[in-house]
Amino acid sequence: MALRIAEDFYLLKPGKVIFAESGDIVYASSSVSLILAEQAMVVDTGLAMDQETILLALKELGLKPSDIGIVVNTHLHPDHCGGNELFSRAKIYAHPLEIARTGAHCLPCPQSLGERVRIIETPGHLDGHISVVFDESIVLAGDAIPTKNNYEKRVIPRFHTNAEKAKESMQKIIKIAKIIIPGHDDPIFVLK
Repeated sequence: MALRIAEDFYLLKPGKVIFAESGDIVYASSSVSLILAEQAMVVDTGLAMDQETILLALKELGLKPSDIGIVVNTHLHPDHCGGNELFSRAKIYAHPLEIARTGAHCLPCPQSLGERVRIIETPGHLDGHISVVFDESIVLAGDAIPTKNNYEKRVIPRFHTNAEKAKESMQKIIKIAKIIIPGHDDPIFVLK
């Protein structure tokens, strides 16, 4: 079920992560968001197995995958881009470093995707990690801030390539955001 977060912004599917007692990740699938700006845009597409959930949420809003003009992947781990094939007519964007790392058939993401959507670099989890800023108040953080716990305790992602950059990226997001859409949790309403 699509959840309206703000005008022209919907959460199609919340992210989720399940840990084993050992601390290993048993299951992870990203948040999938819909921005209705100049073009309909999806940010991150979850796992391939999430496609039916995404289709149902779109249908509830009167949309089909072919109505989506842009897909932005915060990074190219399978739990964030596994549903990209659902949007075969869309321009699919990612950071150039992620495209080089994976060999994925994506376009290098520009810094702006219209008047209401901009892209910020948020390295740390991976060098080519990006986040999406909508209306200068909602930040789709991907795994720069994967869960509420990371935000509340100001703990960087467990999996990272550079701890210092991960910390800087988290601070950058918190400074901008009124609402954070974490990679693997429900929305976070930022108290300033």
